[in-house]
Amino acid sequence: MDKIEKKLWRKVERWRFLFEKMPFVRLVCVGNSLAFETSDKDSDIDLFIVTAKGRLYTARFFVNLILKIFGLRVNGKKLAGRFCLSFMIDESDLDVWRFAIEDDIYLYFWLNKLVPVMAKGVLGKFEKANGVDLDKSRLKVCKKAEDSVGGGRIEDYLRSRQIKHLKAKVGANEDGVGTVIEKDVFKLHSYDKRAFVRDRYRRLFPEGMDADKFTSLLLSLKSHGK
Repeated sequence: MDKIEKKLWRKVERWRFLFEKMPFVRLVCVGNSLAFETSDKDSDIDLFIVTAKGRLYTARFFVNLILKIFGLRVNGKKLAGRFCLSFMIDESDLDVWRFAIEDDIYLYFWLNKLVPVMAKGVLGKFEKANGVDLDKSRLKVCKKAEDSVGGGRIEDYLRSRQIKHLKAKVGANEDGVGTVIEKDVFKLHSYDKRAFVRDRYRRLFPEGMDADKFTSLLLSLKSHGK
């Protein structure tokens, strides 16, 4: 682990307490470049978040608001060292393989490399639903709090407003796998590179699934700006 990654992990651990206090947040994991150990000076911190059932957009509202107040959220071109909230689901369906493409190598390694940093009772269910056993060395298990922020009407209002705004923003890019905006899932990857990475990996390594080879490929692609 290099200095950049150590700095990013310190930031995750420093601000983890915010997620512990956020209403309806049940699981927070670090994914992508920091989990893959491919971060550089321009990298953000990708988070995967699971919320309480039927409260995804209430949780998203407060997560975005609090991170914005503290200047921690990705904002326009301000990416480096900030938190990116591009993938959130609620606990009604924890199986993320429903978003897989054919021979989804990227999703396989993404899932297995997720690093949970905060959990309130849902981690075991998530692991079982996806057939993984995640690295829990950075995990803080918290007591499931009683959420007191509004009810279903507030969620309905926030969901309606956010979905309307997000669908207008992404337009035709919503494809059901890379970009998904629904009642129980928010997944915003306008550039879904999984097919490209899969094809390159299979061309270089026709057989097997090797994490070190996959990481090496990601580093090579990043060095070439892909």
